[in-house]
Amino acid sequence: MNYDIFTIKCFCELAKSRSFRITAKNLGRSTSAITQQINKLEEDLGVRVIERTKRNELTMAGQELLPLAHSFLYKYNEINKLFLLKNKNTIIKIGLADCFFLTGVDSVLTSLFSKIVNLEFNIESNTSISLLNNYNNFDLIIIKHDSVINHEDLRFSFPIKIVWACSKNLEIVDNGYLPIMISSDGCLYSKIAIDVLSRYNIEYKIEIKCSSIVLVDKLLKNSNCISIIPENNISQELKYCPNLPTLPPINMNILVKPNIFNRHLKIFQGLIDDIEDLLSSRK
Repeated sequence: MNYDIFTIKCFCELAKSRSFRITAKNLGRSTSAITQQINKLEEDLGVRVIERTKRNELTMAGQELLPLAHSFLYKYNEINKLFLLKNKNTIIKIGLADCFFLTGVDSVLTSLFSKIVNLEFNIESNTSISLLNNYNNFDLIIIKHDSVINHEDLRFSFPIKIVWACSKNLEIVDNGYLPIMISSDGCLYSKIAIDVLSRYNIEYKIEIKCSSIVLVDKLLKNSNCISIIPENNISQELKYCPNLPTLPPINMNILVKPNIFNRHLKIFQGLIDDIEDLLSSRK
């Protein structure tokens, strides 16, 4: 997923002008380019946001998305103004936990920061524990909630839905226990799985397979195990496991060093809130 700034601008401008031709003129692009951006947005969301009629009216989904898009652009522009005032580049190092790497957060941050002037950044993926232990080497880290207890730099937190997943070719055989493969960064998932399965008296066997949730996703495709992964990690080669208890969400926690945005931290917090809303708006 990639909520590109230009895509959001196209949507907001089209909602205002109700004309692909006028939108293209105002943004200095071709009509086909605007159409392509809107099509990409709708494909990603899984819903139509603009009716393809002479009036180009917003659909119900488009009406729900519009205030989020306006808020996202406003806060993005405010942060952009902040860095425009600087005479030299600011370098931001971001640590992103493996278990969140495919949830859409990485592409949103890349899309956001790559367009801001006088700002350089890089995103490094690792386990939550490793990122927390090396927090002084980062300006911002995004980790799961069991890794943080009353951390003074904890700024934002919002839930991520996790689900049971397995290969589309897997036929679960009742051999006395449920084989579960977990990444080492997904140890929190093990605790959640044990709590849920115990309540339903389901026998299980948990195996810590590897260090990365991304690798678990690949291994699942040729495995007789199931796993617990963020819902947005479900690829075309995986499926939801049927007849298993619903899992509670986990919290994504974001730690930001106060000196990075100083008094502008509230603007950044608002932007993170909008990222959460944009991610959750997909159907």
